[in-house]
Formats: sequence, C-alpha cells, structure tokens
Amino acid sequence: TFDGLHNVRDLGGVPLEQGGETEYGAVLRGETVANLTAIVDLTLSRIVTLEREQIGLLKALGYGNFAIAAHYIKFVAIIVVVGVGIGSAAGTWLGIYITGLFGEFFRFPFLIFSNSPDIYLTAALLSAAAAVAGGVRALREVVNLAPAVAMQPPAPARFRHVLPPA
Repeated sequence: TFDGLHNVRDLGGVPLEQGGETEYGAVLRGETVANLTAIVDLTLSRIVTLEREQIGLLKALGYGNFAIAAHYIKFVAIIVVVGVGIGSAAGTWLGIYITGLFGEFFRFPFLIFSNSPDIYLTAALLSAAAAVAGGVRALREVVNLAPAVAMQPPAPARFRHVLPPA
C-alpha cells in the first residue's frame, strides 16, 4: 500500500491480549528516515486535506502561509519530541537487555552497554529533520492555494462518465 517505500509495515490485524485486534492504518512501522518522512507526509496530508476548508477560512481572515505552516510544523514537533522520548527510553532498555543476553550467550567475562549522548542527539536531529521535511511536503500544496479555492473541497483526482451519455 506504500508505493516506493521499502520495509514499511501496517501493523493492523495483530491480535491483542484483551481480545480484538489492532486497527489497520493506525500503527505503521518503518526502518529508514525516508520511511519516517513518507509516513509524516502521509499522515499530515490526510489531516490537512480534512482541514482544508478551515485553512482557507484562516487565510481569508488574514493569516499568512507561514503562520498556517508553522501551526502544523508545531504539531509535527510534538510528535517528534514524544517519539524521540519513547524511542530513547525503549532503545536504552533494549540495548541493556540485548547486551546482557550477548554477555550470557557468548560467556564474556564482562560486557558493558554504553549509551553516548551524541547518538541520541544525532538520532533526534535526524528524526526532526525528516519529520519537518515530510510536513513541508504535505503543506506546500494547501498553503499555496487562494483562500476561496482552499475553502472548497478538492476536485476529484480523475473525472470520467460512469454512465453512457443519454
């Protein structure tokens, strides 16, 4: 379902312990920065499409393109901060756990997990840059529209006659 993206998985349909299963399209996972950019672009594009009329109204009331784009970039920044926090905590915990497993399995006299702040900072900056790139890609279409055009629903992607002409 994700053309051009490698190793992106929709984790919908996974059984849950309390019964039921995860919803399709709600949980995605990818392994590269390009995937992160595309997922942010996809998610923000859907949000912006749903809020297109409100964006047009804001533009008609005098809000500029930069103010509107900054609002959505703040939303992306919140997602990045939460993601970096969860990723850092989970990565540290998994790193300590896997280091212990390696030490036991290979019977090393000692094996120390080392977490350098440089790695966390680099990962956070890379994630932020990728997310903002995806956000900008999603926003560039709608912020360039005139207010009257933005307040209308988008035209269908392709128009064709379903029934033969009378």
